[in-house]
Amino acid sequence: MAHEFYTLYEHMLHSETIVYMIMGISLVAITLYWFFITARDDNADD
Repeated sequence: MAHEFYTLYEHMLHSETIVYMIMGISLVAITLYWFFITARDDNADD
């Protein structure tokens, strides 16, 4: 990324935005993974 930060605030705001995006994506991914792992197989032949 060829982005120049002219102030400390601009750098911190950019870093915070990226961290929030990573946290949101990982929250959705972990939730979907949890539902995948705990899903019941109703078509199992027992």
